[in-house]
Amino acid sequence: MFALLLGITLCLLPLVSVLGPESSLCLALLLSPWAAVVGVRTGLTSQHKRSARLLVEAVGVSWLLLLVPFVLLCLNALRGQVCDPYEGLAFLALGPWPSVTLAAIVGVFASLFAGPRVATALALLVPAAAIARAMFAFVDTPGIFAFGHLFGYFPGTLYDRQVDVPDAWLSHRLLSGVLAAGLWAFVCATRDSRTGRARLVRLQAHPIVASLVIALAATALVMGRQSHALGHTTSSRHVASSLGMAVEGPHCRVVVPRELDRAEAQRLTEECELRIAQLEHTLGVRETGRITAYFFRSPQEKRRLMGAARVYIAKPWRREAYLQLSGFPHPVLAHELAHVVARHIATGPFGVPGKLHGLIPEPTLVEGLAVAVDPTSRDEFTPHQWAKAAKAAKVAPPLSALLGPKFLAQNQALAYTLAGSFLRYVLDTYGAEKVRRIYRTGDVPGSLGKGFAELEKAWEQALEKLPMPARASALAKLRFERPGVFSQVCPHQIEQLESELGAALAAGDLTRARKRCSEVLAIDPGNSGTRATYAGTLAQAGDRKAADIQLKQLEGPPSAPTPTIARARTLVADASYLKGDHAAALAAYRALVQLPQGEPELRQLEVKLLALEAAEPTRTIVAELLIGQGGKPPDQRVAMYLIHRLHEQRTDGLAQYLEARQLLFAGRHDLARRLFDVAFARGLATRRLRVEAHRSAAIASFVVGALDDAQGHAKAIAGESDPSLAEQQESADFTERIQFRRAQLRKAAH
Repeated sequence: MFALLLGITLCLLPLVSVLGPESSLCLALLLSPWAAVVGVRTGLTSQHKRSARLLVEAVGVSWLLLLVPFVLLCLNALRGQVCDPYEGLAFLALGPWPSVTLAAIVGVFASLFAGPRVATALALLVPAAAIARAMFAFVDTPGIFAFGHLFGYFPGTLYDRQVDVPDAWLSHRLLSGVLAAGLWAFVCATRDSRTGRARLVRLQAHPIVASLVIALAATALVMGRQSHALGHTTSSRHVASSLGMAVEGPHCRVVVPRELDRAEAQRLTEECELRIAQLEHTLGVRETGRITAYFFRSPQEKRRLMGAARVYIAKPWRREAYLQLSGFPHPVLAHELAHVVARHIATGPFGVPGKLHGLIPEPTLVEGLAVAVDPTSRDEFTPHQWAKAAKAAKVAPPLSALLGPKFLAQNQALAYTLAGSFLRYVLDTYGAEKVRRIYRTGDVPGSLGKGFAELEKAWEQALEKLPMPARASALAKLRFERPGVFSQVCPHQIEQLESELGAALAAGDLTRARKRCSEVLAIDPGNSGTRATYAGTLAQAGDRKAADIQLKQLEGPPSAPTPTIARARTLVADASYLKGDHAAALAAYRALVQLPQGEPELRQLEVKLLALEAAEPTRTIVAELLIGQGGKPPDQRVAMYLIHRLHEQRTDGLAQYLEARQLLFAGRHDLARRLFDVAFARGLATRRLRVEAHRSAAIASFVVGALDDAQGHAKAIAGESDPSLAEQQESADFTERIQFRRAQLRKAAH
């Protein structure tokens, strides 16, 4: 009955309604204790049966327990959406199947030594101990993943949609098989079929089996001692050793790959110190310990060493943050450090707010505070502007829908933004002391002396007073349209297919790209981003009629977000550009530049317009540079050749700007800085190009130590006509960075 109810329940929840990592984890976690009890009862009620037959019966019943929800999930997949059946079966084969098998054998093993109650308690203690061990490892190590013989594989954060079968799971299941074989052999060698109890003296009569038990136990012990190398477990020492280099600062220890340039590692350390100082000032706390920030080479390495691939993680109680190398300034370092610094406010052992002193965390406060105190703006707007835009786009739920577990059901970016905007409003209106009280108690109305509805209304009124660009609402609809992971079916397969789609596009393989697009849309017809890419690949392949069909589907009803439609039209216009239909491409780009899109997209459209408004060979050079041959972007060497050809054709600073950007990506800040100077001297045609050039030149100047020039460019970011709030905030933050560097230099001089 329990297996039936479990299967029905899983079928009703989108994320676990198909075979995959989450449903496999649930099945193993919840059925293993039952399988252990089945093993105990089988062992105690079948004294006169042969041991091998007894074990087969116990394992068979455990498989029947698993069969019931498995059949229901398969039928549910036929009723609804079928994900990747082979991967689903792989998760089943490596997850609940060996778990319930081993649990049944453990139950029979326990029945050899005690009566019904004690044996049942012992059998249930084993899966409970496995869970407890995994929880202890989560607290005591950097890892957020867990392998368990009786619960399978927990991949880590639920936000990480890229989950596959790791190699470490295969070796861990090999270890499970060794343990199962050892217990099976022990039962067969020692069990007295008349009494049902173990008699160790019987081992003398079975020397071969006894030797097998010893060999299997030794194998399990050796594999257990190699758990770090096999990827079954991790530790701070193991992570630090794998990365290879550490740089110490007064409040921050940065651990980076050993091959990273020492100057870049020092720069990361300085940035970490700056962010800690900013957070101390904003929150009104003092950092008394040293925070360790780990920077991994890639998402894949981060997944292998601590469990999170494309998601950044901090563990406040360990004073650690786990990131990967990115551009300078690092886009999320301040956010993750905020979690760690805020531990000084919260009560409880983990330094996070929530019920029972943080043992049940409140994610709205945890993530909301980190967004609220982050001194940087993301994606062109401030959190307040994104919150206002989300409300204008009618995608923002009430704040009450973000409290507790409901936070995880929302679009991640939307939940973070709304919570962060609200707490920033509280910080600016009531001060840091009130925010600290909220974070410490988890009680917003009690801390502020006002009801939640009244506070939400006041926050919304404050948002109404802020300027909001006309395109913000459309961008908010795009940014926040993706449902939360709990509301999606097959999120991992979609993530995998989208990753393969990106690889196909990077390789210029339009045939494979179109196939991946159709596969994603077969699972998720409402995936407008993939449909836009599909329209572009069809147009590049010369099938304009099919591309127009995809465009019409995007235009609705229901209509996709306008920036998504604009991207699809841009890709179709790019196809016209590459085929030499310059008049059609020019008309399309002129219309597209008026539509709401992100700054990078609009900036690229402006460059294409500049090229098409010029004569040949500028048109061909820019087409190959920005679009590529056959949809494949040029590599850096080809890009530099094309840019040098562009130098010969233009008298403005566009070629120097593009070349400087390439050098910046290559880490040659010294050469890039000089070219930016030339670009400004010759002139850049649009405001967007000038702002991006000042932003890049500020970074290049700062890195080479030209702080006066960096200061000038930082001020110029907000000095262009009609600067946005995000640009003003970015300018102020970079100015503060320069002041911090100067203070460090003065301190070193004395």
